[in-house]
Amino acid sequence: MIKKFQFRLEQVLRHRANLLELKERALAEVQAQLVRERQVLGGLLELKAEVLAELANLQAGEFVREERDLYQHYLDWLGEEQAREVRAISDLEALADAKRAELVGAQQDHKIVERLKERQHGTYLQDLARAEQGELDEVAGTAFARLLREAGDVRKGNG
Repeated sequence: MIKKFQFRLEQVLRHRANLLELKERALAEVQAQLVRERQVLGGLLELKAEVLAELANLQAGEFVREERDLYQHYLDWLGEEQAREVRAISDLEALADAKRAELVGAQQDHKIVERLKERQHGTYLQDLARAEQGELDEVAGTAFARLLREAGDVRKGNG
């Protein structure tokens, strides 16, 4: 009876596949967070542009000092928020690069074991084919020997 193919490192392969999936998820989460932070930055930039446009309209007419100070304070706050978002985006981009590198490493580790499995499965199939061919050769040899015996019996008059 022919044994079924069994890869002895199947658990390692499954573990590496799980790690690969975790790394993919981690990268996707960082990328989603990066998209959200870029949207926040875009919103801040739009808000700042609106405030500057409003301020320009106000400056065309009469403008009280207290009102200008409020606008300036708000613009300063928006500038700080914008700088904070830029730093957060920079940090997230660095984190995404690190997660991408981890993912590439996990992909390579998984691929190594996967190739080993493929190679061992190929060897298994070759051994299986060789064994089947050996059985066929044995059956053919036995049949040929039987034919020779029968042909010899016929010549001797036993048939």
